[in-house]
Amino acid sequence: EKELVVDSALFTELGRRWGKAGRVTCRLKEGGYDNEVSRFRYDVTLAVGPKEEAEEPERWVEWDEGGSWREALGEELGERAGASVGVKGIRDGRAAAEVEAARLLHSPGEEVPTAGELAALSAAAKGEDPEEVARVARRHGAEFCWKGFGAEGVYDAIFNPRWGVGRAE
Repeated sequence: EKELVVDSALFTELGRRWGKAGRVTCRLKEGGYDNEVSRFRYDVTLAVGPKEEAEEPERWVEWDEGGSWREALGEELGERAGASVGVKGIRDGRAAAEVEAARLLHSPGEEVPTAGELAALSAAAKGEDPEEVARVARRHGAEFCWKGFGAEGVYDAIFNPRWGVGRAE
């Protein structure tokens, strides 16, 4: 492997504990492709400097499969130039089927007799392509950051994030 593959929490903790680390950002892989790299990996940037963390946005918009979050986000960003707005609960469309398969396999009481049935049941899981979130940010001329990396494949995105003093340990 030419890439380091570890839990993103390691980098967040490193940012808190290492005195020289300032801002830690984790980003889902961007690009219009869908493969193992784009589904299950992310990029991390550790910046040297004062401790910074993304603050809570001024407003939150709920993500929805129908896509009305885009319009709600556009209205919020259009009302106040440079406003910090978050979209909560974005299901990662690239990894949604795999996350659903893992959930089915690990859920007590859920029995899936064959791999074919598992594939059929998990294929119905939908979400948002992370590249679409990046396109929405570009259309609005906004920076954005991802929050909430975890095994559930559901993230929050903060558009025009405000960076405040982070905590050190």
